[in-house]
Amino acid sequence: MFNLDLSGKRVLVIGSGADLNGRKMAAEVDNPDGKWDFVIRCNRYFGDPEDVGSRMDLLMVRYFAWRRNFPEDMLEKSRCMAIYEGGFTHEELVSIAEECNIRKASCGLLACWWALQMGAESVTVIGFGYGDGKWAEFKVYPDGTKDNNPMYDWDKEHEWMESHVQLI
Repeated sequence: MFNLDLSGKRVLVIGSGADLNGRKMAAEVDNPDGKWDFVIRCNRYFGDPEDVGSRMDLLMVRYFAWRRNFPEDMLEKSRCMAIYEGGFTHEELVSIAEECNIRKASCGLLACWWALQMGAESVTVIGFGYGDGKWAEFKVYPDGTKDNNPMYDWDKEHEWMESHVQLI
């Protein structure tokens, strides 16, 4: 597993869901002295920069090649962790899936789990389809594209998140 000491840190994990739209959180996300000490982004950079900011301390992707989905200036200022290229062992991925009672964990779930394992004081999540106190019916990206990937059990991932992270 990729190790980084996050002891006592407040971590923000930013996904790529449509609930990023309209958040106007750039000032909060980009302020290194603000609410969050460490910012993780997952998979793709979606959304208006005014909504999601540009700060990224760690990019978590499935494969290093997926870095192409992020602006070069953001990549220059952060580390990158590729899940299947040294980020996690097969045994760790199996263990996480078993803990959540799912077949395969999404990148977002893995980012949250990893931050907690690295000692994060708290993990806050945006861009995972949560808003107004409920989960979206479907996973949808900010451009309106629906994620129909049958590999993930979003309901079970949501259950895990509800008991382990802060949803905003």
